[in-house]
Amino acid sequence: MRSQPNVVVSLGPARLDVGRVHRGRIVARASAWLDRATIEQAWSTDISSLDPTLNQLLRSIDIPAGARAIIEYSGPDTSVDVFTLNESDDVMLAARKMLGDASDLDPASNPSFELFLGQCQEAGITQSHVLCTIDRDERSHALREWAVRAGLNPIAYVPIDAAAIQTAVRRALEADASTPTVVVHLGEQRTVIVLVHSGQLRMVRCVNIGATALVDATADATAAGAHNVDATQRKAAFELLRSNGIHPQSARASREDPADWLLPYINPALQRYIVEIRQTLRFGLGPQDAARAVLACSGAGAVLPGLADTLAAQLEVALADSPDPVIDSQSPHTADLGLSLQVDPLSLSLTPRAHRLAQASRRAVWGMAAGALTALAVVAGDAVYVWSQLSLQRGGISSQSPRLDELTRRLDSWKQAAELRRQNTEMYRAIRQGLGEQPDWKLVFSELSRASQDDMKLTDVSAEAGPAGITLSLRGLVASDSASHTAGSTPSASTAVSRFLSTLAGASVIESADLGETRAAEVRGVPVEVFAADVRLRGLPFYLSNTGGQ
Repeated sequence: MRSQPNVVVSLGPARLDVGRVHRGRIVARASAWLDRATIEQAWSTDISSLDPTLNQLLRSIDIPAGARAIIEYSGPDTSVDVFTLNESDDVMLAARKMLGDASDLDPASNPSFELFLGQCQEAGITQSHVLCTIDRDERSHALREWAVRAGLNPIAYVPIDAAAIQTAVRRALEADASTPTVVVHLGEQRTVIVLVHSGQLRMVRCVNIGATALVDATADATAAGAHNVDATQRKAAFELLRSNGIHPQSARASREDPADWLLPYINPALQRYIVEIRQTLRFGLGPQDAARAVLACSGAGAVLPGLADTLAAQLEVALADSPDPVIDSQSPHTADLGLSLQVDPLSLSLTPRAHRLAQASRRAVWGMAAGALTALAVVAGDAVYVWSQLSLQRGGISSQSPRLDELTRRLDSWKQAAELRRQNTEMYRAIRQGLGEQPDWKLVFSELSRASQDDMKLTDVSAEAGPAGITLSLRGLVASDSASHTAGSTPSASTAVSRFLSTLAGASVIESADLGETRAAEVRGVPVEVFAADVRLRGLPFYLSNTGGQ
């Protein structure tokens, strides 16, 4: 890398972390735990609300102005995935098309990249695994402006998940080729599962569960029924998990184990880990190979004592002798900080378009400046030569007229180059005055889908924008065998509808979910309960003209 970074800034789902870098290693760290609402509010604008926090963290570890920075982040629109394609001449082109389809973003107008990870032979067919990443240009532009306001010189914008995937793949490919190895990077927001056998990359999966799920479950257990978990509770929950540890059933000496009371709260997340890893083994290996597979864990979750042992015990596989994760005694929660330093951050950078144009413009300007200096040197040399010749032979002035014309032509060329430089500067200024942020509806409808039950059907979803935000009006029905109340009863009488609204109210993007009118009815001879509900979204007002709401 031509420019070695001086600092890494990581904006994740729960914290803002910074690290001072010396010779490719982080030598000092600082972090601030953030409320979920604070991070959502920051992303919904231009991240300027986090300016004071970032400045304070940079000062605490003595980061000078102008320091070269790598920005690691997990944004609301960042799409990171691995596509497996049959070998052909257009693997990368096919992956790029799949990226656009999966993200609903145009790779031609938004920062994106496709990176070949490896391949394997399956039934005589060569399959290639390609890491694909894309984000909205305005998101990465906001990150750049945020870093510049803090006095930094950002050189790369790396999605945390992309760095985790490439790091896990590289570690898996370096494992013993004679033994099936499954490398699990337990990230904070997502988990990367990589399966390698006989030196071939068999499977790469990204699962939407991370160590934050364990921390939040622990915070819920200790928050005495609080509706939202704040930054202080999250930090305390992490420290509680670090001190108590997560122990497999076979390792518990008695029922008095202090960590036992947490199990009912964290067990759903643990089971999700186990199910996803077991499915990877089942689909990627035969039964005999799966039985002798070795599990290797890394990432933020690996710093929680006993988590890797618990996963290995439940999966009935051997646990590899993994190197200890980088744990700072003052901030063990920052284990994933600087993942991009283990790979090439420039190859994973989602650089905003304005910055790319500025870089190209600077290269052009430097090229023109070098040409101009060369031209001036030539002019100066020619002038000296002409003057000496005139001094010696005043009568030969007329013979130098063609040379003077050539020098005049060169001067005109230099003026044209200067005009092009001015035009480039104006173009760059216009690009920086782009459109602002627009909200995205995908997460809202994802929460509606997750909360809906099999015997429930939403018949109408409408939205209305107002000064306080967006309100969704829901209408639906539920089979009477799942609903216990009749027309006129209280809203809490319906177990299914209450559970649906309770699940919605706990979502990060939902401010409140209130039950409206309910009545009994029949649909095609089947008794049902018809209900209405009002759901108010959290954050700034959204408008249906947004791209995310189409």
